[in-house]
Amino acid sequence: MYKELKEYANELGKDFSLGEYLMLGGFAKILEFQSNESIKAYLKDFDNTVIINDLIARYNIKKPSFLKKLWIL
Repeated sequence: MYKELKEYANELGKDFSLGEYLMLGGFAKILEFQSNESIKAYLKDFDNTVIINDLIARYNIKKPSFLKKLWIL
């Protein structure tokens, strides 16, 4: 996966280190952002939409607002 991401970074004219891969993950979309703040916002949004919603649906959580508060901590 890192190899493909590195190739995509090269196509975009960007450098992407193994350390960045380990810290940020293998989401190719992060290479399209211009700032670290944008990357952080994207990853946080990913957490909030995909992971939280998956947990709520999978475990039939009755109080999703409580789970979201716990997730933020």
